[in-house]
Amino acid sequence: PSKTQVGTIEVNARTLATDSQFRDRAIKNQILSTDQYEMITFTPTEIVGLPENGTVGQSYSFQIVGDLTIRDVTQQVTFEVTATPASEMRLEGTAQTTIAYADWGISIPQVRQVASVSDEVRLEIDFVAVPQ
Repeated sequence: PSKTQVGTIEVNARTLATDSQFRDRAIKNQILSTDQYEMITFTPTEIVGLPENGTVGQSYSFQIVGDLTIRDVTQQVTFEVTATPASEMRLEGTAQTTIAYADWGISIPQVRQVASVSDEVRLEIDFVAVPQ
């Protein structure tokens, strides 16, 4: 684990999909402006609390701190990570953080059919890590 590295994660915002085409269009066109800002990026800067050794099958928690860029606005965020070594060469896990739309200059349009939309959203990344 002392040599562990996490590279930049890029998500093409134009490919985001939910269970509603109406919602997908609103997210892409009105909220994320994907015609102008295609990519969302997370650039890790620090791994905190990663244990020196891991045991296959035993979960552990740590944090990944980094810079999240949405619509050309970059803010530091901390992902809470739970990971389990599936083998000596494979690590599986989930990383989560919650962000406020306003921190990235994003406003959510008011829609009559929707009662309310939270001011925050939880981001979750399921991952598999292997040595390169």
